[in-house]
Amino acid sequence: MSLFPPALIVIFNHRFDENLPKLRALYGSRFRTIRFLVPFYDGDAPDVIPVIEDSAYHQGYLYQARKELGALGASHLVFIGDDVLLHPSLNESTIAGVLMPEGEDAYVKQSIGVESFPVTWPHGTGSLRRMRQSRTFAWESALPSLEQARANRIAHGLPIGRYGVPNLRRAWHPGHVWEGIRRLGKTPEYPLYASLVDLVAIRRECFAQCAVYGGVTAALGMHVEVGWPSAIHWACGTVATEASIGRHARYLWPAGRQLVAREAGKLRFLGRPDTIRAFEDRYARSVKRLEADLADDELMVHPVKLSRWNLAVSAPVGPA
Repeated sequence: MSLFPPALIVIFNHRFDENLPKLRALYGSRFRTIRFLVPFYDGDAPDVIPVIEDSAYHQGYLYQARKELGALGASHLVFIGDDVLLHPSLNESTIAGVLMPEGEDAYVKQSIGVESFPVTWPHGTGSLRRMRQSRTFAWESALPSLEQARANRIAHGLPIGRYGVPNLRRAWHPGHVWEGIRRLGKTPEYPLYASLVDLVAIRRECFAQCAVYGGVTAALGMHVEVGWPSAIHWACGTVATEASIGRHARYLWPAGRQLVAREAGKLRFLGRPDTIRAFEDRYARSVKRLEADLADDELMVHPVKLSRWNLAVSAPVGPA
């Protein structure tokens, strides 16, 4: 079968039709095939695929849209959030080579185990709890067995760690303290992965299985930052990450909000904390000015709320 170039799939956490024309204008000259996954969409735009899912579990979109996306015939499916701005050098001709330079099956920002995060991060321990407490959903027959999941972690070069004192960081609430103490010295009962998922790429050959795993983890109520990276690692034999390709995303969060993970025994910040309003003012809310200021080793910026940004060409970037 002759495959088409990578397709761009834009994920909406919430329905916001006003952004559709802006996204078409922004990416239409760079990707011949674009689809939008929009929750509760009831319009008639042919490039929009309606989905019904809580946005916290939007890996479930993949399962609902799997037939339409599979029928595109694209060599890769590249997923971004509707508030992600891709580096202007990334297009259907370049993106697979940048994100998966060694021909990997998928790309996701990180390859990290849930046991690397503080117990105060609810999506890690919460996902494990939902697996443990599920009474009406026989997920065991739909996901890798415990033995297979453990072997998968080893195959991806990520040994299963044990919870330690660093996992108690910022654990002031008695529930968090108890959760951390209960887990001290233990491995997670099921070795899940975790990652931010604002930019994901999946090779066609492993998409169908990834979509199934995504649907199952969504049905379990597993947060997308655990359920989707886990589905990717289970379905794909090789996974590229920021660390392996030497490029990174720029993240902007309100002051004080910083995501922390432990890699190789060290705590590290993910992304660059910044005040979103100050960032918008710095570039006068001009997409062109922001694109011109992106470094060669950056992949994307998040969040860029297009409803507040101007796509028109502006003057060259001056002093900030």
